[in-house]
Amino acid sequence: METNVANPALCWTVWGIIILGTFVMTLLGTWLIARRWEE
Repeated sequence: METNVANPALCWTVWGIIILGTFVMTLLGTWLIARRWEE
């Protein structure tokens, strides 16, 4: 926890990457499912 307090920018960057990655994977998964349903 001390490292997070010392480097808030690093903590936010890590969380941003995790959230962005999860969002992109969800978007890709939804798109692939939609394509399969159309076929």
